[in-house]
Amino acid sequence: MFSRILVAVDGSEHARSALQLATRLAAEQGASLTVLSVISTPHVLTTELDVAPLDPRLVDGVYDRLRQAARQWLDTWLLEDVPAALPCTPVLREGFPPDEILAQVEEGDHDLLVMGTHGRSGLRGALVGSVTGRVLRSCAVPVLVAR
Repeated sequence: MFSRILVAVDGSEHARSALQLATRLAAEQGASLTVLSVISTPHVLTTELDVAPLDPRLVDGVYDRLRQAARQWLDTWLLEDVPAALPCTPVLREGFPPDEILAQVEEGDHDLLVMGTHGRSGLRGALVGSVTGRVLRSCAVPVLVAR
């Protein structure tokens, strides 16, 4: 039924559950799996929160650490949760998470998106709406939401 499954992850427990579910589905369906993580850029954060732009000199180091942390847990999760025999492609993007997830669905010609009910958005998510909610309203393919 599905041949190209995308799972969006952000390091949260719900995202790991989504990865484990997507992995089982991909194995059962003989589908390929793409594992996507999106890092919000400073421009996205300041625009969404409607605050003054951040000084790039202050945030460069922070975003380098965020990228390194995302790669580290992504590599760990893939090693621990995805069988070596399963076709799997990790993707790390930067931008506004809902937009980047929807773009990856389209660019990868995916026929199913799996994601967690909540992620790591915290206060920002409470203020501007969850990533999952925004994606659900606009996604052109079925979305499976995992707890």
